[in-house]
Amino acid sequence: INAEYGVNDRVIEFQQCNLLEFSHNSGGGKRKRQAGNVFAASAVASTASFNVLASGANGDPHLVGAHGEHYEFFGQPGAVYTLFSTPQFVLNMQLWDKGPGDRYIERLGVVFRNFTHVFSTAAFHPKKFEQKLNRELVSLGGKATVSPFHIQLELCEGHKVDIAHGVALAQKNVGDIYHLDVAVTVPGCHDAYGGALGQTYQCRYATGGERFVWSQSRKVEETFRVKSLSAKAGAFARDAPCHDVAKQFAGQSPMSGRSGKV
Repeated sequence: INAEYGVNDRVIEFQQCNLLEFSHNSGGGKRKRQAGNVFAASAVASTASFNVLASGANGDPHLVGAHGEHYEFFGQPGAVYTLFSTPQFVLNMQLWDKGPGDRYIERLGVVFRNFTHVFSTAAFHPKKFEQKLNRELVSLGGKATVSPFHIQLELCEGHKVDIAHGVALAQKNVGDIYHLDVAVTVPGCHDAYGGALGQTYQCRYATGGERFVWSQSRKVEETFRVKSLSAKAGAFARDAPCHDVAKQFAGQSPMSGRSGKV
């Protein structure tokens, strides 16, 4: 995709497609956009490769764990929950105030050392936004790569967070819902990982000795609730070094995943 969009646009995302032509809600002429390789709001994929694990969160939101576990996280309207926590960074998600059936991820807070940023569904200029993010990230050992509808953050070597804009068209009683899909790639399992999604990346589940089981209850969900999108959670520490991470994952295969509605 190589064009920006506004809040009134209808966005259709495909893995591969040609020139798309569509109109937006406010009327007027049609806009054309070239769609490229982005991950769509309507697909969840997990890899079956040995020792490479996939997971993701979106939808209501629907969660797909690192070993293919499917479970739902309803939460409270407008509330903030930790999606993924590591010693080096934290991802906090804020849910839409619609739901539970129409509750999606509206905003994502990223905390990495002294960098804190809240990502939303607002339109952005890719080049300018990338430059803005890198002014803060590069000095901390991170990097941002931005394209239309898609942001990738590398937070320590091999730790990547992909944030993509998605839309659920014509939802009953609420219309179109613009939301975020979040994908996380890490070098391997770690018992310090936490959060509603991150817990599935712990090594006790990667060895096959223990199977992750989600207890669907409001009480369990509330254990991941935090006060704000900039909240610290789990084992996070602003001075946690990246070199310790590299040592921890020596000899492991990467774990990667992406989000989407199932």
